[in-house]
Amino acid sequence: MTMDPTSQPISERLIKGAMKLGALWRSKRRCTLGWSLTPEDICMEPCKCEVQTDFCRGRLLWITLAAQNGQLADVEFGDYGLALMMARQWDATGLTITFSMSNGGEVRVGPKGSMSMAHYRELLKDPQSAISILALIKAFPKARVEGIIDSPKEVVV
Repeated sequence: MTMDPTSQPISERLIKGAMKLGALWRSKRRCTLGWSLTPEDICMEPCKCEVQTDFCRGRLLWITLAAQNGQLADVEFGDYGLALMMARQWDATGLTITFSMSNGGEVRVGPKGSMSMAHYRELLKDPQSAISILALIKAFPKARVEGIIDSPKEVVV
C-alpha cells in the first residue's frame, strides 16, 4: 500500500523534494535556470527550457510547496535565490555551493562545506559577523560552523 504524498506534512515533502532535486542535479538532468530564482518562479510559471526536464518540473513543484509553507517571505532573487530560499532544506540536496566573497575569499556551503545554508543565510544578515567568520574559515579551512547562538554575533565554530 503506497502512502499518498500529500498526506505528509509539507516540511517533510520539502526535504524529500530537495533530496530529489539534488539527485537530479547530480545526474545532469538540469534546468537552464539552475538554482536561480526569478519573479516568474514566484508566479509559478514554468521555465523557458525547450524540453522540460524532471528538474524543471521538480523545481517548480518545490517552489509551489515552499509557497504553501510560507517560505516566500524573505525571497532573494538572483543566481542562487532558490538555494538561499531552500536554506532549511539545502543540506538534504547533498550538494555544496562555493560562494565568492567580496573580500576575495570563498565559502563552501552545504554538507561538505564549512557551514550549512541556514547558517550562511544568518551570516548574510550580519556583515560584521560574516567578516569575522570568513576570516576564521580562511585561517582554519577544515573548520565548520556548527551553529549561530541567540544572534548572528555569537557563533560556535
